[in-house]
Amino acid sequence: MLTIGGSLMLWIAQGALALAQPPDGRPAPGAPGRGAAAAPAPPAAVPAVDPASGWAEIRIIKPDPDAQQLSRMKFNLKRVLQSREKVGELGLKQCDDYFELFMLPQISQPQHLDKAPELRDELMEQFAIVAKVNNQATFDHVNDLVLDYAQMIARGPVRAVAANGKGMDVLWNGDPTQPAYWKLGGGADGRDRGPISAAAVARRESPQKNFHPACRYNAMLIIGRLNEKMTWQPARRVFEETPLRKALRPMVEAAGNDKLPEPVRLAAMIGIRRHIDKGQLPAGALDLICGVMSRVCKERTTATGHLADGHLWIRRQAIELMGACGTEGQGQVYSRLLTERLADPNEPLSVRQAAAAALAKVQGRTKLKPGEAAELAGKLGTLAVDLARYELDPAPLKQPHFSKRRVADGFDCVVLALGGKSARHSAPADAEQAKGTGILAAAPSNEQPYVQGLINRISALRTACGTSQQEAALRNVLSEGASDITVFAAAGPEAALNSPEKGPMATPEGAPADAKPAGDPKPADGTQPPPMTPMDNPF
Repeated sequence: MLTIGGSLMLWIAQGALALAQPPDGRPAPGAPGRGAAAAPAPPAAVPAVDPASGWAEIRIIKPDPDAQQLSRMKFNLKRVLQSREKVGELGLKQCDDYFELFMLPQISQPQHLDKAPELRDELMEQFAIVAKVNNQATFDHVNDLVLDYAQMIARGPVRAVAANGKGMDVLWNGDPTQPAYWKLGGGADGRDRGPISAAAVARRESPQKNFHPACRYNAMLIIGRLNEKMTWQPARRVFEETPLRKALRPMVEAAGNDKLPEPVRLAAMIGIRRHIDKGQLPAGALDLICGVMSRVCKERTTATGHLADGHLWIRRQAIELMGACGTEGQGQVYSRLLTERLADPNEPLSVRQAAAAALAKVQGRTKLKPGEAAELAGKLGTLAVDLARYELDPAPLKQPHFSKRRVADGFDCVVLALGGKSARHSAPADAEQAKGTGILAAAPSNEQPYVQGLINRISALRTACGTSQQEAALRNVLSEGASDITVFAAAGPEAALNSPEKGPMATPEGAPADAKPAGDPKPADGTQPPPMTPMDNPF
């Protein structure tokens, strides 16, 4: 699952300066539309700029509602949402008043970031009220309103420039069939503005000010939580949720747009994962998701003004999504792309490790051709060796300290991809236990001993990492184990087939007695190995 570490959450909440530069404001190609026949989306307010922070925001009613006004708005909203009958025009306006003039603008305001989770929960409570009375028409109306509003905040404002060169920052949901909105007046309720057709806007540019990245992140999280319908299950006292299908495409496009801040892309991936886990995707959605994620995971260059570490994290999440949905449709095609990532020595180890973890979910579905299993298993063996040698590398500033957990997690990913069982939960699996997923299950019978031999060796190292051995002793085990895996992998499947397994650290018969792989950290002459080639922040 996609999770948010403490340091990353802090980075999102603080809106790192590197993310302060706005993207170009243009939508991704092919942004979804609601159709020419669809009713126009409610005009959005022109974003104001908070002079104290420099961030754009959508203002709440001016003047701010007092307690009596707010109480009346909430009363009218609840009455509308609880209605089992078709809601008239007046009722829908009262519903829109609360969302447009009070609740939704708060999403764009940095001063409300501390209560962002509560705001999302409150929004879901409004949907729950409608769902309990089973009024799908009102449910759909609120869905459209929230989706449009959240899209405009997550995407950020654009600067609409007329033919005469005059421009203004406006909100736009990215739908080419809808007009851009430009504030023309300033009515008492703050909504007196008129739409200007797309023809009146000569071009769109980057806005002068954008929303805080964490506000945009929160808006995208809201999009991911929207539902097509919510069915109350009285026996379990929970709602059975069906994710909103038309919210999927804007999330996929946002995840693939490298001009958006990383927090927005992250939130989009969280929403995509929810759609995948619910298992109710429209036809072709899996291939659409995997196609975009395969491009994201190849992004080597960090966009100007963005954080390299954040970009690397996004690539890893894209790989995880490929694993989550790559078991159907073009699963085998994407397994080859994952193999390319894990076998690329120029990739950071964290990316290669993520690719191995994703590969564990897509392999074993169909039989591999002769030679494919051995080749893929050998690449995974090389990854395991690289993970061990990274931990053993004495080069300064490579890592803050030797970490058994770090290398053990990497071994887990490799073992699972090969077809074994994670040592985190049990002892290394034997051949029968392992048949059912991974490369072992898909390998021809003559290549299975080779794959199993790698499983045994890497599992033995993983088990060693879970013991209380002292660091010096564990370093020796990892060094010897890495050398043994390299020799075994170089010997190939024929040597593994023709010699009985002699234990998890056994060297197959048929391998040269003096075999020593290139880069062996323990040279035969007993001298200290030279430092490995430094890698730039491999994790």
